Amino acid sequence: MNFLIDIIIPAYNAEMHIVRTLNSIPKDIDVNIIIVDDGSVDKTKDVVNEYIKRNKCNINYVYQENKGEAGARNTGIEKSKAKYILFLDSDDELIIEDFEKILRLLKMGEYSILLGGYKKELSDGASYTVKYNQLEGDIDFLIKSFFIRKLNPGIGNTFFKSEIIKHKNIKFENYKYGADNEFVRRFLILSEKKQKILVSKDVFFSYNYNIDSLMNQKFSVERLDSIKSVVATRELCKELKFEKYIKYLNIFLINEIRGVYYQAVIQNGNKSEKEILKYLPKEMDMKLLFDRKKIKTSLHNAIFYFSPSIYKLLALFKKEK
Repeated sequence: MNFLIDIIIPAYNAEMHIVRTLNSIPKDIDVNIIIVDDGSVDKTKDVVNEYIKRNKCNINYVYQENKGEAGARNTGIEKSKAKYILFLDSDDELIIEDFEKILRLLKMGEYSILLGGYKKELSDGASYTVKYNQLEGDIDFLIKSFFIRKLNPGIGNTFFKSEIIKHKNIKFENYKYGADNEFVRRFLILSEKKQKILVSKDVFFSYNYNIDSLMNQKFSVERLDSIKSVVATRELCKELKFEKYIKYLNIFLINEIRGVYYQAVIQNGNKSEKEILKYLPKEMDMKLLFDRKKIKTSLHNAIFYFSPSIYKLLALFKKEK
């Protein structure tokens, strides 16, 4: 049986939280769940099998030797036969209030992407929600909006048309950081530009964000993968002669470099400044850099782009306070 939606969930040692994720997915709707157990050594398999016994739902459990999150998601793609794919992590929760409305929209089959808002649950008990205005557009519009971070299609809040993924052989690359965003960028760039997209005003999912873990994490050179993944996207744009997107992608790149720089140099005192800064784009569209709707972010990006040393001093001063 082919379903309208396959929800692909990679799971590694997920026995403590995967039931919460599964419980958040409505039962008795045109949805299939593909759980790819990526070599768990805990009781994930037992927990999932017990859940299948107790609940009326469509779950395809797949076990594989550990390949990492990207490898698990790629296995899920290979197993998928649905019209649309939604990716979730094993500790995410779907919070779509009107799932029937989402199904009606997807059954029309007009959209290559349907994306909505998301909720971020912080480890200190705080949370915030990102919502978008409902609108229709095309892939070209979404590429530009995503690259300058006005819209954020990603894991959990985006339904991807499966035939595009399969036809273009789009896979998750094995980046330690940035693999999710790289997948989305590749999907958008390789899609036909006339493909329609829909942005929903609804909030689709909630995910947990461990502040303490991030703040106490020592810097690793693997963190540079998030930068390298954006550079790879830029090379793909050049290869396909989509140079018009590069000026937008450079905004994405600056955000990524600044984030890595902050963690490495300011937060952890690492001496990798030159290694990080070498990825700064040589050309920049000033109108895009100074986005009036994102004044704070634009200011930080501009200071960082023109003078990383001043950005460093200001950030260290703020940190000391």
